[in-house]
Amino acid sequence: MIHLDGSMLSGGGQIIRAALALSAHTNKPFRIINIRHARPRPGLMAQHLEAVRTMQILCNADVEGGHLGSTELTFIPRGYTPQNLSVHIGTAGSITLLTQALSLCAMHHKKVSFTVHGGTDVKWSPSFDYFAHIIIPSLQQFGHASVDLRRRGFYPKGGGEVTVSFGLKKDVKSLMRLHPGVVEGIEVFNTASRELMADNTLEALDRDCRLFFEPFSVPVTVRNAYVQSLSPGFVCVAVVRQHDGASYACIGADMVADPDTPTHVVARTVSETLKERLESGGVVDEHLADHLIPFMGLYGGEMVVCRVSNHIKACIAVTELFTKARFSVTGLHVRVSIPSV
Repeated sequence: MIHLDGSMLSGGGQIIRAALALSAHTNKPFRIINIRHARPRPGLMAQHLEAVRTMQILCNADVEGGHLGSTELTFIPRGYTPQNLSVHIGTAGSITLLTQALSLCAMHHKKVSFTVHGGTDVKWSPSFDYFAHIIIPSLQQFGHASVDLRRRGFYPKGGGEVTVSFGLKKDVKSLMRLHPGVVEGIEVFNTASRELMADNTLEALDRDCRLFFEPFSVPVTVRNAYVQSLSPGFVCVAVVRQHDGASYACIGADMVADPDTPTHVVARTVSETLKERLESGGVVDEHLADHLIPFMGLYGGEMVVCRVSNHIKACIAVTELFTKARFSVTGLHVRVSIPSV
């Protein structure tokens, strides 16, 4: 039995998601205490609980403490069985975070699809376009990965629907993200609920984005879309397109906004975050790195990150408990060694 303390480092949901993913893959049981200890509302929230329930089904697992608000959980997998599932978070809980627990084990078996209902663009989690244009393409190195957006879901009602598909890939190589490519351009994805059309929210956001991204001195493409959703809201996502012999995107920035947030605040925040990440010298931003650490624990590799966050440190600690991998962090350089025996 692997024992985890959910209060370590970030003290957030990242620890429980990583543990679930690695437990399902390795078939090793775990017990965690102090779940989300550092958060204003500790314990399992809806998205974490739905991740537990989904992994329980996939792994035929025995679970203790699987209820809302629980600060302790025991998860004993009995073997992963690939299957298509429909998952209902029931709130605006993050769809993109829930899928983080699903991808690792699902990408080592036949192709399966998960249709997840909840929030597509909510605060404190990767927005949908960040997920679709940065996380999913990066995961394709390790297996089949695709995503299909059916409906957007903003806080508080959610109502979003996304289908993600994962599957096995042969001849997976170690991750190597060490040298920044040439920045070819920046794509900005602006999305707002239709309720905000009367305020010309996207028109204003478009102007502000073009103004704040002009100093980057690279081509900037802005894509705007009004969508139907149960709750009003809008989101801005910037994706850096780089080229180092193979086009890829590993650095981005996003902000999910309340309906009354000034558009210039959103555009400025996203552009400043992106500028900071590009100037760090990193190749992989810290949010993408969260998703890549467990895969590095299985396949090896190295990456230079924009910032070594507590989330990254926590994910490394959990991955080392479930695997033979041993990570080292020197400055922004993250390496992993995996014993051959």
